[in-house]
Amino acid sequence: MNIKAIQLFWFFSIIVSACNEKPIHKVDFSLDSFTRTDSILNGEVYKNEKLFLGNPRWLKFHPDSFLIVSDLNNTSRFIKIIDLKTNEVQEMIPSGKGPGEMITAWGIGIINMKIWVFDGQLRKICILKMNESRKFSIESEFSLKEKTTMGISVVNDSLIACLSGLEDKVNRLAFCDFKGNIIRKTGTFPKLNSASELESDNNIFQSAISSFPNSSKVVLACNAIDIFEIYDTHTGIVSRFHVRCIKN
Repeated sequence: MNIKAIQLFWFFSIIVSACNEKPIHKVDFSLDSFTRTDSILNGEVYKNEKLFLGNPRWLKFHPDSFLIVSDLNNTSRFIKIIDLKTNEVQEMIPSGKGPGEMITAWGIGIINMKIWVFDGQLRKICILKMNESRKFSIESEFSLKEKTTMGISVVNDSLIACLSGLEDKVNRLAFCDFKGNIIRKTGTFPKLNSASELESDNNIFQSAISSFPNSSKVVLACNAIDIFEIYDTHTGIVSRFHVRCIKN
């Protein structure tokens, strides 16, 4: 993971946090609000001889001193759970299409001390829960009825925000429950002044999605056109704005 990716990750996380409890249609921050940049060069090197990674893509910190790594190079299991108190490594979710298996673990997150893992090909979510011995097991798994989504964020213990895929030309988001059922859809795609003929089902609108845990806000960041969108899970779009990113 390079320095620029780390900086973008923290910038993205701060935006979600800043939008947690603010009134609708009000954004009280700007680029000048971010006075400090964290760099991986200022950190400490973590070494663990029990840990073998081939193609790590996602990294999450669990509040009970775990690091959760999603490794797309599935030599054994997709998910590596590193116990920072004991340095033990637990590997979970093998490759496959059956119970407890995934084709690829394309997204991870933490909600209420539980780990959620998303498979973008099977459109399946696994929820992992820790026991008293600090070991995780699969508490539940289910498939999403929203079959076009390519990214999700678990908002709370009853709501999942799903980013619409290319097949949906109308709705930006779909909200599902923990049985995978669609509760409602909301949002529209950004309009570009220089491309009025551009269809909404275009890769240019593919985005990263995140949410602040146990809040009502979801944020999207378009990968190609630097547009951020903030949604309220109850009322829909809150704000949409363009951020000019400086590319080094």
